[in-house]
Amino acid sequence: MGDEVFKAKICTISPVHIGSGRSDLISNNDFVADGGRIWVIDIERMFEYAEKNGIFDKVGFDAPINKLLKPNQYETYSRYSLNNIPGTNKIIEQIKTTYSCPYIPGSSLKGAIRTALAYAMINNGVINIQKENIGNSKKTACKFIEEQLFGPNANQDVMRALQVSDTEGTKSIALDTVVLYSVRERAGDNRLIPKEPRNNYTFAMEVIPKDTELSFDIKIDNYLFRDKNSARLNFDSKKVWVQNFPQHCNDFAQTIIDEELWFYDTYRAPRMRAFYENLEGQLQSLNREKQFLLQISWGTGWWSKTIGQALDDEMFDYVIHKFDLDKGRNTVFPKTRRIIERGNVAEMPLGWIKVDLS
Repeated sequence: MGDEVFKAKICTISPVHIGSGRSDLISNNDFVADGGRIWVIDIERMFEYAEKNGIFDKVGFDAPINKLLKPNQYETYSRYSLNNIPGTNKIIEQIKTTYSCPYIPGSSLKGAIRTALAYAMINNGVINIQKENIGNSKKTACKFIEEQLFGPNANQDVMRALQVSDTEGTKSIALDTVVLYSVRERAGDNRLIPKEPRNNYTFAMEVIPKDTELSFDIKIDNYLFRDKNSARLNFDSKKVWVQNFPQHCNDFAQTIIDEELWFYDTYRAPRMRAFYENLEGQLQSLNREKQFLLQISWGTGWWSKTIGQALDDEMFDYVIHKFDLDKGRNTVFPKTRRIIERGNVAEMPLGWIKVDLS
């Protein structure tokens, strides 16, 4: 049984943000707006130009970009540009290659697949979760469960067999407004509205935009599933989950879609509900052996990053109250969503992608 190697392609269904881990970009220190574009400046090249031409002697070493460069020079000394959202003073940066091209790390993809497989295993009775299985801190809450599902240590973790590369870099990058929405009472009714004060919960974020295509590789290392290796690593009962990962990703996507359809219908966000109706249609049309949906990375919320959907009502309530996740409010949980906003209207969620295997 040889390795299974897939040349995979991603198409983003909604914008994807994966943070760079660096500080936010600051207006006139890191970027400058001019007309319809924002230019993110190559600071080293700009400083070399300013020093060579004696500009520091005139304006000082701590001068802002618009004192060191003229508008017709912004493009020349930029690393890349973005669409301009008026009033942008700070930008949360997307992870990029050394050539300033956004990409999706393999770890982000594999992490999302791992969550989907955990949901599938629990939902199919691989482990019957009891209260004593839940750790005593948020950090260790699922430690015992993960060890039972995937293996007790890194060497015996069945996910070793699923190897996911980083995607290629892309020139596609955009600036979007992301707003934190929360269920609040308004006019005697609970609705999903922007959290207040609005400015504190509104973010300008670099994203890989909708309809961007990215290539990457997935390999199932079947050497680890050969008889002697599989027995030694205790993979015999686990390998079927990895080998059928596209189906399990789609099943997990369906549970998230069902939850979000209910949520956005109940709390009156029609464009968000329309997005998920369309997404469900895309899911139903897939070749489920070769295509699957995932929601990945920042801003995707509690459902996509946890096994919450696999818990029965009693265990779900126990976890919420044990870790005070609803802050004692006893309301719907989770009650907040990070949403891309267009024209002051909740437009779409972050992070949905379709993956094609070949």
